[in-house]
Amino acid sequence: MTDDSSDARFERALSARSELAPDEAVALARLSLEELSIDRALERCSQLICGRPAPPKTAAPSSVCGLVWKTGDIVYHCRTCGMDPSCAICHDCFLNSDHTGHDFWMFSSGGGCCDCGDVEA
Repeated sequence: MTDDSSDARFERALSARSELAPDEAVALARLSLEELSIDRALERCSQLICGRPAPPKTAAPSSVCGLVWKTGDIVYHCRTCGMDPSCAICHDCFLNSDHTGHDFWMFSSGGGCCDCGDVEA
């Protein structure tokens, strides 16, 4: 079970990561991640990779996202949900949807737009 102290230690590690030696930052992050559930650990790793907090969870997105991403943005491809190999969704849409047990991967974009909510994508 996650407690406030592990979250607080992680937040300190995240905010101080540029001021700490790399091995110190990794040790702090590892200590904090070891105490989290898999879902929370993945959220925290995404936060470290993307450099911003996870978006708030929404009840049920009902519209097309269409976010245009830049080269280097983190995006996801889900073979289970996507209609074709070119379908991709942005980081926020991925975190706000359930891909448990799906065949997906994360990659660095070369540009494009989010297909979340697009029934033809």
